[in-house]
Amino acid sequence: MKDKGVHLPDDVRRVVDDPARLHALAALDVLDSHPDADFERLSRSAAFAFKAEIALVTLIDKERQWFRACFGLDNMSEALTETSFCAHAIALPQDDDALVVLDAALDDRFKDNPLVTGWPGIRFYAGASIVVGGQKVGTLCVIDTQPRTALEPGLVDQLVNLAGLTSTLFSLKDEARVRARTAAALVREEWRHALTLEAGKVGSWVWDVRSGEVACNDMFRRMYGLAEGQIVRVEDVLNATHPLDRPMVEAGIDASFRDGKDYAAEARIAATGRWLTCAAVSISAMRRASPW
Repeated sequence: MKDKGVHLPDDVRRVVDDPARLHALAALDVLDSHPDADFERLSRSAAFAFKAEIALVTLIDKERQWFRACFGLDNMSEALTETSFCAHAIALPQDDDALVVLDAALDDRFKDNPLVTGWPGIRFYAGASIVVGGQKVGTLCVIDTQPRTALEPGLVDQLVNLAGLTSTLFSLKDEARVRARTAAALVREEWRHALTLEAGKVGSWVWDVRSGEVACNDMFRRMYGLAEGQIVRVEDVLNATHPLDRPMVEAGIDASFRDGKDYAAEARIAATGRWLTCAAVSISAMRRASPW
């Protein structure tokens, strides 16, 4: 719920509500996720550098700022965007590295803010933007209940550098998450495909023409009587084909190499006499002499 006494200036609200920025934030898919020790370490590093009571890694949504890491505030994970100092920080022009407020009680933007007039009694604030995908999604900030008259040389640069490291960490973790999700989806698809082939009694195979090796599923091995775990070569498959049908199989393979036709043949298994319908996508792009 919005605080009735404080509202973001229009220019800050426009930045907060920017669809591209909100899309980048949502794509991270981390709001309300479990604590992360890596971000916690970054917030502690910022607090120690500034000798500040509080340090936060914040993400700014439309109506709330959520704390990805929180040093110095127990049992608190979010605050209203309307009262957020960090919303002002991400609205700074691109060439402004950080928002520094030495005494919030003397700053017209913040002196009536309930976070200043009430708990936790913010007087000092410094925040630098976290940028992911070219969008300012939040800040690394430090907060104190005592005002300051000046900052030591280099402190703001340290904060900006730590915010840059935080940005990189968000990007790397998001990339790892996407890769893991993609890999999991591929595994599920492979299992689904394998189960479909098994249920339909379909032998699946891929022939690496360069090496002569054939990667195949268990059904294919059972059809041709090939031992489990053995390396299968195309010669093994041809040797397992009925001698009367092998010339037809070889002719179909030759035509696929020569003319770019999809391979198709019907042939018997030598050991059982069982008929199989065989098909494969054309491998004409390989364009090499037939091995037969």
